[in-house]
Amino acid sequence: MDKILAIQEKYSTPSFEEAKEKIRSATVQLGRLNRDDKERFLEEQKKLEGLKSKIVDQQDRLSIEEQNLNSMDNELTNHNKLLGELEAEINRYYSENSETEAKRKQLKIVKPSTTDQKILELGRRKYDYYKVLTGIRWDYPAMKTAIKGFVTNGDDYAKPFCFDINDDGIESKLWREIEKCTNHNDIKKCERKENSSPNACNDF
Repeated sequence: MDKILAIQEKYSTPSFEEAKEKIRSATVQLGRLNRDDKERFLEEQKKLEGLKSKIVDQQDRLSIEEQNLNSMDNELTNHNKLLGELEAEINRYYSENSETEAKRKQLKIVKPSTTDQKILELGRRKYDYYKVLTGIRWDYPAMKTAIKGFVTNGDDYAKPFCFDINDDGIESKLWREIEKCTNHNDIKKCERKENSSPNACNDF
């Protein structure tokens, strides 16, 4: 019986107020724990959102880098293609140059015959004679699109001309230009004679 009383005294039932206080204290502590857990949860959620944002940024940067890498790869491919074309072009030029050089050396070996030399010399003399006779100097680079040049007496007269290549009256127009040059020469001669002897050119 004494043991029973001792146990009952040791584990006595708390009063209503004590039980109420313990429940209130436990509730407060539980609320504090809930708030702490909620704050930790919010912090962890913020960290998670930050990590997600960083992951998205990294993915965007990786995508941009991948696009740049593809663009550089395409440019490199194009450069290599152009380089190959240039090398082929250079090789072609080298080949053509070698062929031209071989032909040039071959032409050096071949000398014109005496008859050919005489014909060339005769043609050169005729050309020089016509130059002096007509006074015409041709603009050969422009001859593909027009009849162009100038007429000169080799001294103080030079008159340019330019005619359409399809003009039917080119020949007569050229002769008129030559005539103007000739008249100029005659006038100059007459002036010289007049200076040396008055009335020397009355019939001109």
